[in-house]
Order: sequence, then C-alpha cells, then structure tokens
Amino acid sequence: VPGKITKVTSKNVSPYSLEVNWSKPLDNFSPINDYTVVWTNVYSGEELEDISPEPPYNITGLTPCTTYTISVIGYNYVGNGKPSDIVTLTTGKDVPGKSTNVNVKNVPPYSLQVDWRLPMDNPCSITSYTVIWTNISGGEEEEGNVTEPPYNITGLTACTDYTITVIAYTEKGPGTPSDSVNLTTGNEVPGKSNNVTIKSITPHSLEVEWNQPLDNACSITSYTVICADSSGGAEQKGNVTEPPYNITGLTACTDYTITVIAYTEKGPGTPSDSVNLTTGNEVPGKSNNVTIKSITPHSLEVEWNQPLDNACSITSYTVICADSSGGAEQKGNVTEPPYNITGLTACTDYTITVIAYTEKGPGTP
Repeated sequence: VPGKITKVTSKNVSPYSLEVNWSKPLDNFSPINDYTVVWTNVYSGEELEDISPEPPYNITGLTPCTTYTISVIGYNYVGNGKPSDIVTLTTGKDVPGKSTNVNVKNVPPYSLQVDWRLPMDNPCSITSYTVIWTNISGGEEEEGNVTEPPYNITGLTACTDYTITVIAYTEKGPGTPSDSVNLTTGNEVPGKSNNVTIKSITPHSLEVEWNQPLDNACSITSYTVICADSSGGAEQKGNVTEPPYNITGLTACTDYTITVIAYTEKGPGTPSDSVNLTTGNEVPGKSNNVTIKSITPHSLEVEWNQPLDNACSITSYTVICADSSGGAEQKGNVTEPPYNITGLTACTDYTITVIAYTEKGPGTP
C-alpha cells in the first residue's frame, strides 16, 4: 500500500471552494492509482469525499466562514495507504443575503421602529446593518446604522408614507437589500389655522376665511369656528369641513372675537390667533316711552327712552311737533333727551314724534 501523504496544504479559492495540494508518497513499488480527498464540516459534522487522480484538488460547494478538516489518502491495487495528517482551514467571508421578516411599527406620530431577522443561511458574522428610509411622496433618502435590531427612525413627518429597506454587512461588504416595507406614520393634531380674515361684515352676519395649518401632512377632518361676544355674551360655535364659514344672528355694532380650530382624526389642534371685529352699523328702532312734561301755553318739554335692543350709538334725535289742525311743523335736533319746544300756540292740539339716528341713518319714528 502507499505510504502516508505528506505536506498537505490548502488555500481559499473563494468563500465556496478550497484548493488542496500534497506531495506524493512513496509508492512502495506499486503505482498510486488515485487519491481520496476527505473534508468534514466542523460545525455540522457532515463528511464528504471525492477521488482525484493527482494533486491539486478543488473542493467546491462549501459554506463561507466555515471551518473544515481535510485529509488525503492514496491507494493502489494493493489497498489504501495511511491518511495524511489533518489540515484545518476556514473558508473565506462572503457578503450576506437578504435580511428577512422586516417588520415596521408606528411610534406615533414622528417615529417608526424597524425590526428584522438576520439573513438565512449566513454563517459569516454580521458586522452591521444599514436601515434606509425614503418619503414616498418625494424626499431625500436617509439611513442609519446599527449592529443589531431593532432600529428607531425618528424625526419623521406625521401622516406620511415611507418605504424602509434593511441591508446587512459582513467584513466582505454589503449584502442584498431586504424586500421593501411601506408604512404610514401616525396621525397628529394639527397646528394653528392661518390667515384668519373676516369678509362681508353686515350688522348681523359675517364671513370667516382662513388657510389650513402650515406643515400639516395629516388630513383635516373639520374646523370649528368660535365667535365670542367681547362683552361676555353667549359664544357661538359652528363646524365646517372647509372655509369659508358664515356666522349669522349677530348683534349690530358689537365687538366679537373670532377663533378657528382645525381637527384631524387625532383631535383638535392649536386655536388660531384671534381676530377682533365690530359688526356693521344699522338704523335704530323706535324711541320708547315718549312723554310730555312741563306743559305751558307756549311750550312743552319732551322726554323719551332710547330704542330697545339697540347696540349702535345714537348720534342724535329729531323731535317733530306738528299742529294737528294742519299748521306749520316744527323740528328740533338734540343728542339726548329732554327737548324743549317753544313758540307754541295756546289751546292748540299738537302731535309729538321722536326719531333716533345712528351713523347709518334715521330709525323708525
């Protein structure tokens, strides 16, 4: 039989193959027919062998980053020789495969937590992972590095679609990117509605316009418009899905404060800056409780109360004294009661009427 194989050496050809070389032994006067190369996976215990007519021999189909033991046996027609001394070698490093089971969950409203499993069938040590995320609607690609899962992505925009990919690294370099996962960040309450303006002011109504909150990616579900009487009267609220909003049933010449609050599914946002205004002027109603005092043959004094439910300032009153027999009509203006009418005729019937004025004009007599 042949002698023991000597000077067995092996070297890496690739992460998946080794080249084995050796020196031929003494044939003991019987030519060596073939060599048996035996290799064993140290981790799994799997043993394989193959025949080689002469050195060197390439072992293929190996696993990267795995330790193997190798021995060589020569044989001839007489039989097998002694196995060579065992040689141990670890295959080369390879880039990893795809990270699997990438799972993303919301940490509302500005963060996402990414989890995953390391690539399958990858015996090489993972040195790091790169997590890549991109705003689907447009934006720069961003990334972060971590040595193991999970990874928290922060500083995102609420209610925005992102795509997330994970790439594993070994010392050899980056592996295949994982399958992408898409997720929408959580909802948030909106900011302040902007540019609240008042249009079409009348004595009893007004129209409110505004712009939706800035930097708000979440859908606005509704707006609440609040109209508060600055003097402490009743507060009026109305809901609408978009501007403008018409407020009715107001009191003329009255100060109001208008505020707009935007809502998302998460709830109400910050109230807008308040806008103050005064409703329009209107003509007054009837002066009340007109009474005559201090009647003399040639004069009289007229008293009255200002119109009821009149918030607008009375600028003046006109008092009309008409001779019931069709004589001359006498008029006088005054800013407040009473008013003295003189130059009358004794024993004569007169009709007295009072008309209040605002800046809008005369009211009802």
